Amino acid sequence: MQVPESDYRVFVVDDEHMITWTLAEILRKKGYDAMPFTHPAEALKEAGNSPPDLLISDQVMPLMSGVELARKVLQICPHCKVLILSGQAATSELIEFAGPPGTTFGVVPKPVHPEELLRRIRALSR
Repeated sequence: MQVPESDYRVFVVDDEHMITWTLAEILRKKGYDAMPFTHPAEALKEAGNSPPDLLISDQVMPLMSGVELARKVLQICPHCKVLILSGQAATSELIEFAGPPGTTFGVVPKPVHPEELLRRIRALSR
């Protein structure tokens, strides 16, 4: 059963302000409840208050990587899905299997076309 987009909470985390806000705006226009964060610690704090259904995070960020953030978010909300944005093709497979046992992180190459990102999100929300 597919979850209505308006009930599907998505956290978008990237230290690059324009990327974060642009992706969140694209998702909002498609009806998702998207929240942008430029600091992983803020997203982690908010996950404790209002758990996301999906975390979309850049891998390379200061202070906390996307994988580190995803692991911490999954401790708070174990049913959260994860998509990691990575501009480093060589590390994509390592990222995919970096989650806790029994989980797999989706890896999306950066830059990502909005339609490809939306397709991946729809597949995860089913």
